[in-house]
Amino acid sequence: MTNDQQNMPPPRNGRIDDAKEKIPKHNKYNFQLIHRGSRDGFNVTIMCKKCEKKGAFILIIKTNESDAVIGGYNHFGIKLKRYGSCEWVNTTDSFIFSLDDRKDLKISRVANQNYANYGLNFGDSDLVITGNAGTCKQKYYESKILDTDKFTIKEMEVFTFKVE
Repeated sequence: MTNDQQNMPPPRNGRIDDAKEKIPKHNKYNFQLIHRGSRDGFNVTIMCKKCEKKGAFILIIKTNESDAVIGGYNHFGIKLKRYGSCEWVNTTDSFIFSLDDRKDLKISRVANQNYANYGLNFGDSDLVITGNAGTCKQKYYESKILDTDKFTIKEMEVFTFKVE
């Protein structure tokens, strides 16, 4: 497989959360903004509580270090334990990505399903948020999405969505 083929998303004809189901052309995704860092703050605990029980979500981050937009798709959403800490979600349906001026698309899928998602984090270090900073060190996903291991967050948004 060439490098270009590895970074290209697979062809899909269905919902992002169920690739087997086809969407008629009149259907549209209805995105709902759950959290915006500049408006609601960068406290990860608060973000996780706001996203709990909302189902699948998309995390989008604009970094200070580059023009890249990075993020991830979590198929199951956030699971909190009884005392408010997150639970690991086992899945192969999540992925992380990086877009750079629409020229360079990098997609990294889950390599170890036992450590796919933990709250708003993807893997143990693959895309992890701590306040207004984060890390991108390849470990439990197929490949690294940024050239650097650390970044600071200029803006961050979390969306849930439904098919209308």
